[in-house]
Amino acid sequence: MNYSNFNLEDFVLDETFQRWVKQPDPQNQVFWEDFLRTHPQKRELIEEARKIILVLKFKRVDPLPEEYEKVLQGILKSQPKTRVLSNKSRLYRSLAAAVSLLILASLVFVYLSRPSEIKYLTRSCETQKIMLKDGSVVHLNANSVLYHYDNWNGSIDREVWLKGEAYFEIKKSLSGKQKFIVHTKELDVEVLGTKFNVNDRRGITQVLLNSGKVQLNIHNSPTTKQITMNPGDLIEYSSLHQKISQKIIKKDIYSTWKENRLVFDDVSLGKVAQRIEDNFGYKVIFKDPKLAELRFTGATPANNLDILLKVLEGSFELKIQRLKQEILIQE
Repeated sequence: MNYSNFNLEDFVLDETFQRWVKQPDPQNQVFWEDFLRTHPQKRELIEEARKIILVLKFKRVDPLPEEYEKVLQGILKSQPKTRVLSNKSRLYRSLAAAVSLLILASLVFVYLSRPSEIKYLTRSCETQKIMLKDGSVVHLNANSVLYHYDNWNGSIDREVWLKGEAYFEIKKSLSGKQKFIVHTKELDVEVLGTKFNVNDRRGITQVLLNSGKVQLNIHNSPTTKQITMNPGDLIEYSSLHQKISQKIIKKDIYSTWKENRLVFDDVSLGKVAQRIEDNFGYKVIFKDPKLAELRFTGATPANNLDILLKVLEGSFELKIQRLKQEILIQE
């Protein structure tokens, strides 16, 4: 992008920008002093921008998107030219310059004041127990990522983002009003205090509620947008088919992985293969696709693939081979 021709007015009117720009704090002396020190030749415009910021309000709900960070860095390196029509008055030109600097100041403030990201991740055959700042506990399953921002201050909702699988033990906020929200690609889980399991893989998001009550906000469903869950409910949403399924199940089966146990209750070998891929990082191949339809009931340690494969071999008289990062299953 040629930042010297970048149109700041168009940029600040961008819908995404409007969503996440935070209201600048005009009393933040450090910010303004640093800005003046960096741009001493623009003192008058900076003072004007500061006055305008007193009456403008922006709301920031998300971190600065990566592409906007790049734009910001470019703007800081090269003050953009504001397009001014030749037949406009001197007043318009002065206002345009002040507004441009205001936008620049707002961008810099957002960049400097945005909260930092705290990230947790696990690899194949690895789980992690996480104690969050509010006292909530998260058990993160293998090959998963969880992150949040360090701006939890007791007055805003507690938000985390999950890719993979995790079991949550949520503690109520001190005021009892701050929600705990788990964001996945396809839906959000809103709670006040409860225990539940979230599995977000392969375009399918699965939520199991162990205790308490949660509300699901589904992003792209053409019909159902919100679902309230009760203990024992299992909700599964497929983004590919835009299909929602709901059933009551045995609660402990879907979250035993956090106790280092894999429990299968009359599930297909195809589902077992998916669990192997998710937890151990192997690609499972059935030489005969009909083998994936066999039903399996059993339990094995969650961190020992060898035991699971031996149990499957003995249960169905199968031959199972490991080939680098692939597992071949045949009769």
